[in-house]
Amino acid sequence: MKISEIKSIRPVFFVTLIIFFFASCNCYMKTDLGDESIDVSITRKKDAAENTGIILSFNKVSSVLDIPTELQGMPVVKVLFADATNMSSLESIVIPDSVTEIDTFEKASSLKAVNLPDNLAYIPSFKECSNLSEIAIPAGIIEIPESCFEGCKKLTKIYKKSSGSSGSTSEGNQETNLTDSLEGIKIIGKRAFYNCSALSSIVLETTEITALEELTFYGCTSLSIIKLPSTIETIGAEVFNNCSALTTVENFNLIAPLEDDKIKPLGDKIFYSCKGLNSITLNPQLKEIPKNMFNGCTSLKSFTIPEKIEKIGGSAFAGSALNELFCYPVEPPAIEASSLPELKPKAESEELFTLYLPAESIQAYKDAWAKNIDWSLVGVKAIGE
Repeated sequence: MKISEIKSIRPVFFVTLIIFFFASCNCYMKTDLGDESIDVSITRKKDAAENTGIILSFNKVSSVLDIPTELQGMPVVKVLFADATNMSSLESIVIPDSVTEIDTFEKASSLKAVNLPDNLAYIPSFKECSNLSEIAIPAGIIEIPESCFEGCKKLTKIYKKSSGSSGSTSEGNQETNLTDSLEGIKIIGKRAFYNCSALSSIVLETTEITALEELTFYGCTSLSIIKLPSTIETIGAEVFNNCSALTTVENFNLIAPLEDDKIKPLGDKIFYSCKGLNSITLNPQLKEIPKNMFNGCTSLKSFTIPEKIEKIGGSAFAGSALNELFCYPVEPPAIEASSLPELKPKAESEELFTLYLPAESIQAYKDAWAKNIDWSLVGVKAIGE
């Protein structure tokens, strides 16, 4: 072959090589999606069915982000944000229904609302999205993961989209079929709503959750009433700690001991500093009131201890307003010096702290609790008197 023929073939060879490279490589290119303030990488993805889609990996975003439905003739299926992405500048985002995965919106502190696609496989983290005011969860989602809305201090409403809905929240977006219910949710992770101080209500009774993990609603200072689902089995430590406006927790009495004694139905400090809580009913099968359970509950004046309780944890009622306690166990439960509220001599304007006990067990209580209670500061009455 002549040298001139080789030279004429060379450009064609290199063009073919480049086309082959981009056709076989996952990485396509960098782009700005038409906005110079955006830096994003495009990657191809194949699923198990050999369907090809596009992954967008953002290194830099603008205040307004409009995710395209497709690029290079393929649907955009996944959106990722690098750790160094300037998420705090993101104010609004439009996401097409083709997207099934979003890794996170964490620290998007200027983001007020977002329409999550119906086909999303899971909820991305909105941790520290301090301006997010409301959120609509796609109908198919069954889990709210750990710390999902932690630090969302302006979050007031959380909705669930109905099946087939394609709308979003009310921040200037199209109307949709939304419901206050979180029907279908089976798991709520620990710290999920930690310090969501504007959240005033959340509907759990239609969920299928069996447990509220530790610190789930810690610091939700606007939350006033909550109704637990009939499926509830356990509540972890500090779930409602510092929920100062909380007055009512319905279905709390459904929580009973499980067959596995290693799993405690109630954790410590569940209602710590719930200043508005004025009543609560325990399951009659419970055997223990945990430590600090009602510590700082300054509206709690009366309480009933079920007959199977064997132990009242330290500081269980410390700092509460308790002035009467109905104890139904025939055998006196074990207590610590701090288990009951601080007992003081009765002033003229005050009522004496009163213990209502089984008539046949009054002396047994006095003997068992002698080391922890000054009985001269306690009024004792038989239950039913």
